[in-house]
Amino acid sequence: MNDPQKYVEDLRKLYDDRKIGVSENSPPFSCCHLESCKAAAKNRDLCLGAEAHVGEKYGDPIRLVVVSMDTGGEAESEKGEHLLQRRSTIQGVTYEEENPHMKGTIQTLRHLYGYGQKLDCDLLQRFAMINSAKCSGKDKSASSMPWELYKNCWDHGHVELEKLDPELIVAQGAYARDLLKPQEIDEGEIRRHIPNLTWDNADVGAWICTQSKEYLKYWQNGDRTILVLQIPHPSARQGQWQRFERTMLPTIAHVVRQWLPALEFH
Repeated sequence: MNDPQKYVEDLRKLYDDRKIGVSENSPPFSCCHLESCKAAAKNRDLCLGAEAHVGEKYGDPIRLVVVSMDTGGEAESEKGEHLLQRRSTIQGVTYEEENPHMKGTIQTLRHLYGYGQKLDCDLLQRFAMINSAKCSGKDKSASSMPWELYKNCWDHGHVELEKLDPELIVAQGAYARDLLKPQEIDEGEIRRHIPNLTWDNADVGAWICTQSKEYLKYWQNGDRTILVLQIPHPSARQGQWQRFERTMLPTIAHVVRQWLPALEFH
């Protein structure tokens, strides 16, 4: 199934059934974890809810889902954006004007889809993104929400992923990794997807395999095994993203394209 509208409809029902929807027609927001999250947030007021981005071309060429952190709130916003607002916002961004998170997301898509052969606006139509924590702070702080919010919300995020039925997951940052709890991939499995590269008798494939074991994992969606690309969060403050982007992103993206041949398009 690759009809983006069907995914949007399934998520709309999910959000409203769980009372975490934020559209005008949604039931009042009353997440079962709300009081626990308010207590964990302490003196930070919450912007309630964050529905997914599902691009207009989601599923073409494959179903790629980014698992991010929280959206970051705005002081004047009581609720986050609903599905169609979120789509409009994300598909309308430009690399030059965006925050570090979206710049890093765009760079990741460029590499995964083949070094920017398409315009960024086209790339942004081809993926989906969910937030590990649905509520965010209204103080415009760059600091993440307390772990308790992410832990509580994964009850919702896990089902979002099931509905989106991804073929590739990009997990941004340690919180997304810890919530997914992906499985290790053994070296033999990785070697099947990597050519036996040599250079002056050096086994370059061994180095790529070592890096792949660090950044590539498996996640189980029912009886389906999904490839997970674990990356630093693009907004990380200690330079983790910049180092990864310079040294590893091109190589790991190349491996992923070999692993999932349908990913690369022209």
